[in-house]
Parts: sequence; C-alpha cells; structure tokens
Amino acid sequence: MKLKLVKSENQYRHHLFDMMDEWSSVGEKIIPYAIKKRLS
Repeated sequence: MKLKLVKSENQYRHHLFDMMDEWSSVGEKIIPYAIKKRLS
C-alpha cells in the first residue's frame, strides 16, 4: 500500500486541531514529527 502525505485544506483545519488535541491529551507521542513541526 502506498500512502501520500498531502497538505490539508483550511476547511479541515478544525478537524486537524481536534485530532492533535485528543492525541496530546492522552500523553501519546505525536508521530509523524512533521505534523507536530507544522503546528508549532
């Protein structure tokens, strides 16, 4: 299976932030690092 990382559109930005908040709230390490770096 091939996966492709694509830049998200602004209309989905709130979904991305919700996912990242949930991911961080449980103490999980954020992987891939590229997502964490872009949000900082």
